[in-house]
Amino acid sequence: MWLLKINGPKDYDIELVGPYYDTKRPPYIILSHTWSQVPGEELTYQDMKRIQTLFAKRYAPDPEAQQELTAYTQRAGWTKIRSCCASALADGFEYAWVDTVCIDKTSSAELSEAINSMYRWYQQALRCFVFLEDIHSTNIQDMQHCRWFSRGWTLQELLAPKHVLFYNSDWHLIGWLREETMCRTLESITKIDYAYLSGYASIRRASVACRMSWASKRVTTRVEDLAYCLLGIFGIHMPLLYGEGNRAFIRLQEEICHTSEDQSIFAWQQTPFLGTTDNVGLLAPSPVCFQKSSELVPMAKHDDKFGFSLTKGRVQFRTITDQKKRYLVLRCRTRSNYHICILNIYRLRSAEEEYVRRSSLHSITYSDFVLRYGKNQAEQISLLSHIGENFEHDNSIKYIEIKDVPTQNSGYRLKQCWPSMSYDWVQAIITVSLFRDFTSLSALYFQHDKNASPDFLAVFSADGPEDGPGLEWDSVHVYANLSIQAFKEAYKNEVLGSNVGELSSALDKVPGLANKVHLRGEEVWDIGGGAHVKVCVSRDHKLLRDSIAAAGIFAGSDWADVARNLDEFRINPSP
Repeated sequence: MWLLKINGPKDYDIELVGPYYDTKRPPYIILSHTWSQVPGEELTYQDMKRIQTLFAKRYAPDPEAQQELTAYTQRAGWTKIRSCCASALADGFEYAWVDTVCIDKTSSAELSEAINSMYRWYQQALRCFVFLEDIHSTNIQDMQHCRWFSRGWTLQELLAPKHVLFYNSDWHLIGWLREETMCRTLESITKIDYAYLSGYASIRRASVACRMSWASKRVTTRVEDLAYCLLGIFGIHMPLLYGEGNRAFIRLQEEICHTSEDQSIFAWQQTPFLGTTDNVGLLAPSPVCFQKSSELVPMAKHDDKFGFSLTKGRVQFRTITDQKKRYLVLRCRTRSNYHICILNIYRLRSAEEEYVRRSSLHSITYSDFVLRYGKNQAEQISLLSHIGENFEHDNSIKYIEIKDVPTQNSGYRLKQCWPSMSYDWVQAIITVSLFRDFTSLSALYFQHDKNASPDFLAVFSADGPEDGPGLEWDSVHVYANLSIQAFKEAYKNEVLGSNVGELSSALDKVPGLANKVHLRGEEVWDIGGGAHVKVCVSRDHKLLRDSIAAAGIFAGSDWADVARNLDEFRINPSP
């Protein structure tokens, strides 16, 4: 570990010394900052060495050396180092560590050691000075839009040190992390619980999913650093392989699986939509998948029958599944309402007992869990930990295309769509994906322009069992304003029933559906060798027909206005 020794208040009093090892390292302060966005403004280890050489010649009549030294000391990086050292000296410290000049990044071995040791270096520092160059006041409330809170590396720099001081662009103190007001403000900004920020609780007590969620909205310049910046957060050491891309995050999760039994690491979702058609392995491709996992905690371990092990790219689970092995129960739950996490899985190949997961995440109440799975025996099941870009499997995707001629001047417009839906603007065809081992669920909510007319909610369930694919639907006549969020909350637990026929009890719980009319239908047919089948819904069912037909009006809507109203709901129109 290299350090800056501060021998006095002058620029030439700052010198790079070391390397120091753990047993002989002097007390030091450490700097946390964001690198300048202007190329060439930050200094390097080699620059610092050169500056020391030039300072040694400061009394020599060498104009070129003086010009070179001036060029170095006029950089924003040097101003930052000088101000940091001045603050350290004022607080009685003689040594400082600044990542830009204290790591020789031309040495891959030194860089790897530094990144694997960085959390510990910040933890052992007597003070951590956080320099917020884009904050010009000392008002704590102005910190919420600071760039420092969006960077990946600064997460460990916030959590590891015992004493963190925040400075504005003029190096005026804004406040200490341990102060009540500062802690509450940072809790709001970072979504990290007060207990962890204040030091009352160790971050090791937070679940894996919760810690991942802290990094879910942070970014790094290099994609690999999204994994490397989290090594200390999880107490992991692993070699750096720049160029491996997203594989770095997979390796990080694999290392966590070797050291932790916390199954919340599998409780992530790639999109906020249930019924997504993405084929993924058990491990997340990016921290962004944990954005909604902050409330998850591991369940108490009563015995060893619900464990897992990771070997050679496969996770061997011993857990509870449903009879058709379409859902897998994780040993983790939500902290507040005790909802247990469920993964949707499907068999990779018909001839093998090997599974992958969908990128959606379900949850059910504890009472529903006992009702559905309480008598099920734990069994062994194998899932792929990740799927490569060129991976092939025989669970081929087909499509059910539901079409009908739009009702002219029907007065209906598509208000919301859940979860994922493909809509053909020209032919007014709704496309639902069809899988052999997976039930695809979709819902459309249509609203009439006139308040006197009822709204419609159309729910579709497409299934591809080996004895022939099928489509089930349920059209609901809505006489009151429907909250799609309320529908989702009631609906998502019943999703585990894997068909629309089991949704009635969920729909009964939705506010706004007290006076409703259900029409349910089912179409089963032989796909044969074709990849697409077009199904025309029977005109005998007027409510459903009008619901589908109303989608035709959507083609004439202003897309920008509709998109703004959809919020987290997504419509994927065909090009």
